[in-house]
Amino acid sequence: GRDPVMQKFCDAIQGMKESFIVAFLNWKDAKPEHLDVPKEIMEYREKQTLLEGDTAADTVNHALPQCRKRDSDGNTKLDSDDASKGQVDRFGRPVRIIDDDDEEIDCEFFNTRQCFLDLCRGNHYQFDELRRAKHTSMMVLWHLQNREAPKFVQQCFACNREISSGIRHHCNVCSDFDLCDECFKNPDTNRGTCNHKLEVIKVQASSDSASGMTEEQRRERKRNIQLHITLIEHASRCNSSTCKSLNCRKMKSYLKHVDTCQVKASGGCKICKRIWTLLRIHAQQCKSSSCPIPQCNAIRKRIRQLQQKQQAMDDRRRQEMNRHYRMGKMS
Repeated sequence: GRDPVMQKFCDAIQGMKESFIVAFLNWKDAKPEHLDVPKEIMEYREKQTLLEGDTAADTVNHALPQCRKRDSDGNTKLDSDDASKGQVDRFGRPVRIIDDDDEEIDCEFFNTRQCFLDLCRGNHYQFDELRRAKHTSMMVLWHLQNREAPKFVQQCFACNREISSGIRHHCNVCSDFDLCDECFKNPDTNRGTCNHKLEVIKVQASSDSASGMTEEQRRERKRNIQLHITLIEHASRCNSSTCKSLNCRKMKSYLKHVDTCQVKASGGCKICKRIWTLLRIHAQQCKSSSCPIPQCNAIRKRIRQLQQKQQAMDDRRRQEMNRHYRMGKMS
């Protein structure tokens, strides 16, 4: 008879068996009888082969093109470089055709599922309806291509307009309370129940220059980022007070500024924000256990914590799915 433990396991995953890939592995001491594939598996393979053959024949009959990638107008393209030449948007800016196979894009919003959920929750992105799914997909792609743009845009409590530039007045006591500069200066503005002192925060307007860069400019920008990371590594290891490199002394002053700055990156300090971005990129690539770069180990520890949190969420989701399948089978 069959092992009762394996029988119980098979019964539990009965509803999910189509999602599994079955692999038969050979080991060095395998005997000929161990290499026989079960009859049920062979019959299933033959059935799937016939279905795939019919699908391929239908594809040939419909004469689909070999390349199925499309340009911004929906037309099939064969070469991403040829397709992007000479195309501009309605403002006269060059249009960049994205080819997912040509470039690896790193965005902190998509490093973990929790970061992505925070992005969707904060901006009310949803997939429960078709129109919302289309808007959410469009905004997700926008965030992916505009990584330096703000993650969230606050709305004025009084006029409900988005505060995308200028100054916003934020309340540190009330939950999600901001006023634009115009409403703050108006004495008749309805502030609801908030009567606290508001903090003045400068809002940087999102720049469209990054999305309008050419491929050569993007490669140059990527090279500059790598050079700055190399400079941070040199400045962290350099103990000489007479280093001939002017950039070394300047980077040391930036690193010292990060340690002593009272505004910090969360408060809007541009220097802190840029240095922390470079440190994060370095930490994602660093494998050294004794890295001299400041905060490298702390950032990597934080990344590991996020990964463990993500793993725990995945485990809970799998347990809930298993419980759902078991309950469905019992009913």
